[in-house]
Amino acid sequence: MYLIWRANLGNAATPAPAGMHDLITKTPPDKPTPILVTEPRLPNGVVPQRSPDWPPFPLHFIDRNLPDGWYSYEVSGIDLFGRHSLNSAPSQLLLLDKIPPPAPTGVAAYALDPEDRFLQRDEAYKNWYTSLDSSVQETLVGLRLLWTWTLAHQKQGPNISEFRIYFHPGPELPSDQAINWQERYYVVGYNDNVNTDSLTGERTYEIFLPPPSTPNPTSIPLNPSLAEPVVYAHIGVSAADDKLHTNDQRTAGNWSNRRGNEGRVGPPAKIYRVLRTLPPPPEDVFTGERLYASPAGYDGQSFFTYRWKPQQHLQLLVFRAMDAAVFNTDWAQRPLPTPLDESQLNLFPAGWNQTTRQAVVSELYYLNSFIGVEGGAERAMVYYRQLSDAALRVLAGLPSSESAFIQLNINPLDPNDAGWANRLGLDTPDDFILDPNERAYMDKLDGCAGNRYFYRAAFVDAAHNIGPLGLSSPPVYLPNVVPPRAPMIGKVLAGDRQVTIKWASNREPDLVAYRVYRADTEQATRDLRLMTLVHTQPVPPGDPSSRQAEVVWLDTPVPGLTTFYYRLAAVDDAGNVSPASAVVTGRAFDDSRPDPPTWNPPGADPTSNAILLSWSSEVLDLRCMVQRRTAVENSWKNLSGWLERSLYSYEDHDRITGRTHIYRLRVMDSGGKSNRTFNELTA
Repeated sequence: MYLIWRANLGNAATPAPAGMHDLITKTPPDKPTPILVTEPRLPNGVVPQRSPDWPPFPLHFIDRNLPDGWYSYEVSGIDLFGRHSLNSAPSQLLLLDKIPPPAPTGVAAYALDPEDRFLQRDEAYKNWYTSLDSSVQETLVGLRLLWTWTLAHQKQGPNISEFRIYFHPGPELPSDQAINWQERYYVVGYNDNVNTDSLTGERTYEIFLPPPSTPNPTSIPLNPSLAEPVVYAHIGVSAADDKLHTNDQRTAGNWSNRRGNEGRVGPPAKIYRVLRTLPPPPEDVFTGERLYASPAGYDGQSFFTYRWKPQQHLQLLVFRAMDAAVFNTDWAQRPLPTPLDESQLNLFPAGWNQTTRQAVVSELYYLNSFIGVEGGAERAMVYYRQLSDAALRVLAGLPSSESAFIQLNINPLDPNDAGWANRLGLDTPDDFILDPNERAYMDKLDGCAGNRYFYRAAFVDAAHNIGPLGLSSPPVYLPNVVPPRAPMIGKVLAGDRQVTIKWASNREPDLVAYRVYRADTEQATRDLRLMTLVHTQPVPPGDPSSRQAEVVWLDTPVPGLTTFYYRLAAVDDAGNVSPASAVVTGRAFDDSRPDPPTWNPPGADPTSNAILLSWSSEVLDLRCMVQRRTAVENSWKNLSGWLERSLYSYEDHDRITGRTHIYRLRVMDSGGKSNRTFNELTA
């Protein structure tokens, strides 16, 4: 057995001279405890398995929990009779702590953007904010960072010197190895920026970066743009001890070349910054003093095409206002908080000369004369409706008129979506020249109204920042259309696979056609869009009084014994469609008979006198009966009974030798009707 002796030689660069060695293999109070060394009995050539980071030879004793420094060891032996040997020659070694401390926990980080209206502005933030130089308070983007060093962490890493803060851009999560992080951003001492819980001993750290004392402070590198409106990064914290024998893996960059064992980076905190800069207003693309929507359709709806020039990385919100809403909004603010002046070029379309701008300003300024006058509101509304188109456009485009506009689209219009490509609308002539650099949005209006409409738009970026409204479009007018009255159907007559419809002739001078709609279910008649347009009956030109009193149209061919539902609508030369007529029903009868099948060439049985008859027909579910007569007979005899439906062959075994036989087929369709004509086969 063996005894182990140890001497502490200090922690200097070189070991101190060895003195007396102390026995370390003993149990309290001071009783020597020899170590019994055994060797495993293994077959020849077998090597015991050992951990790859241990020496390749057996370890008989492990001396634990020693601080860094130089140590000297001696070994003495004891034989079976209890005799002690002399101590061995001393062996010196340097023990260095290479075990890194654990990773901090509870890491939380926030980008401190002064433009972020959701930023937590508590007392700690306000103290940091007010400590900054006033020249950077509104532009500097800082970092708020918190982490926890629990009591268990303190026991596991008792010699912590500092915490190292790391920054890594992008949304992807970096590894827990500090060398893989892009930048060491800051270093915090173990006793700096800390608050210790008196009950649990837990240490909580909180720091604001850059520190107030930093000269020429710079923002954290989070720079959103229109192309990337939300940028992400990760913040991590690692702990490092005070061991000077371990070099820093980072030899370049900020806060590099520091000593100490550095642990893993704790669970990172994701931070982000959102673009806050508002997009510019859309460019004005409209020309002319007024615009027109399409004439109202049969449902009373008109359409207007709003066009705009897109900008990269921006989408569009479209707003609309009715003239009455603009008038009421403007009148409620009279006199305007900021008087209109012809020098305010941003309120006028580009290209308007000073004379035009002055005329509009004078026209709108006259509204102030109705303020405080008896009946002034009513008189002002009359005056509003008499404003020129140019004055209406400027009035609707004033900042004070924005509250009169309502947003039309919830989802912004993406200019890269083919659905918003510039195209001809129902309100534009066919010879309209399309600009491929523009986009188009179709808006639906009440075509029966007499109001004028105005359109404005605003860009919105991917971070949902909505820019200011652009200039108003010229006033959009609705064509004054009156649909014809609904036609009146007088009679519906049934025929053989046809239905005759008669209706009274309308007398509107602009009438150009009647449209006949048909449906096979009563439910579909509630809306003409659910019915099928089966006929358009033109109205002859000329004096309406010279038209025939009754119009007749024949719907043919139609299947018999099927009920159809009909409605009519009248159309004038402006494309206005009248209300639909009352629903009428029509039901044709069917006196048609099935056509006789076509005989196929007969087949003979060489072993007998039988003949194989077969036939074909476009109708696949006929029931057939074979009839036969000889050449000298005049009457037909039923050769077979009614065959199974769709059975189109038969074998005749009852032929008279030496005679010619004539065959024909009697057929019956699924409605029970039989043919009146026959095809004969002679065999």
